[in-house]
Amino acid sequence: MQQPSLWVAGIVVAHRGRVDPVRSEGLELEEHVGFQRRDWLAQRIAWVLMVLFVGAAAVGLFGSGPLSRARADVPGLMTLEYDRFGRLETTEALKVRLEPAATRGGTVRLWVTREFLESARVESVVPPPTRVELADGRLVYVFDVDEPGVPMNVTFNVQPEEIGRSEARLGLDSAAGRRDVAFRRFVYP
Repeated sequence: MQQPSLWVAGIVVAHRGRVDPVRSEGLELEEHVGFQRRDWLAQRIAWVLMVLFVGAAAVGLFGSGPLSRARADVPGLMTLEYDRFGRLETTEALKVRLEPAATRGGTVRLWVTREFLESARVESVVPPPTRVELADGRLVYVFDVDEPGVPMNVTFNVQPEEIGRSEARLGLDSAAGRRDVAFRRFVYP
């Protein structure tokens, strides 16, 4: 009976009559090159998806950021600044800037539609309105203007209560008639 030969220098190993070259870089293991290539491809795809996800979050696709910020305006009367994307039950601000033409009368009537009120809760309004009225499926906030003809800022602190897309209108009742802007938001869980 012949013993298997082993050459430690790493060139040839003979076992039971078979001679195989020894790999100089390490262990003798079976390689599954096709599987390994698919695994590498899957890893690369996962890395690209993670980078895209983090990039989208950084620019505001999932919350606050440059992509999330939006503006709507009625030229010469008011400008609304809001976030397109929000989080459920997280407070966010709707900022309204009323131009001098809107504050000349001494009283400002700012309203928001029922659709908005069904999807979000108004936590506070700064400055506080003099009174709030319900009219034609909308809530009207009435403000007394301290300095007529001077720009005025109103901030609605709201908390979304429904997940998904919502659309609403915010407007101004003025001597020139009813002027309003539409705004759309998407609320994430």
